[in-house]
Amino acid sequence: MSDETANGTQTVSTRDDRQAALAAAMELIARQGWRETSLKAMADQAGLPLDQFYRLFPSRLHLLAALDRHADELVLAQPVPDPDDPPHDRLFDVLMRRIDVLEPFRPGLRVLARNGVAILAAPALAPGLLRSMGWMLEAAGLGRGGVAGALQRRGLATVWLATLRVWLEDESPDKSTTMAALDRHLKRAHELWNSLPLALRSSIGSKHPAN
Repeated sequence: MSDETANGTQTVSTRDDRQAALAAAMELIARQGWRETSLKAMADQAGLPLDQFYRLFPSRLHLLAALDRHADELVLAQPVPDPDDPPHDRLFDVLMRRIDVLEPFRPGLRVLARNGVAILAAPALAPGLLRSMGWMLEAAGLGRGGVAGALQRRGLATVWLATLRVWLEDESPDKSTTMAALDRHLKRAHELWNSLPLALRSSIGSKHPAN
């Protein structure tokens, strides 16, 4: 079966294979480490022939990018936050949903972080991260284009990565430490936006994601 249909949409089978292979690969990375785990070992753990694993993840960076996309898809499949809620609350809700869907992968992600791997922040992955943050803004009803949209995406990426680092080491049963960090980082982003000269803010758009 082809990996994609004629219009470019992934088949259900391919999507399921990708999700299962991601889970298997990240479980192995959690046990053995990032540098010590070969792509062949990941394929074996997933129970896939090497050529099929290659079609799913041609490289290690593709594996990390696929994890990012997997999180996006699960978040975007959920109901959108109440549009009457403040933007801060909507963004908080969406990003905490993203944390929740990544929870099964946390042991592997923690190993990546401790091994010095820049999780989803390496230059080769930066476009995907910014694209993901754009979709998180859309889910919160705050997406926009132009210069203002680009600034939104970059600002939210900074908030996300700072929160991700806290979450990886958060041992609280209810993620209270992570939630406090996310709340703090969103408020800080709002303060930084408001510290810009009014003329500059007006020229690029007054709507800010943490307003």
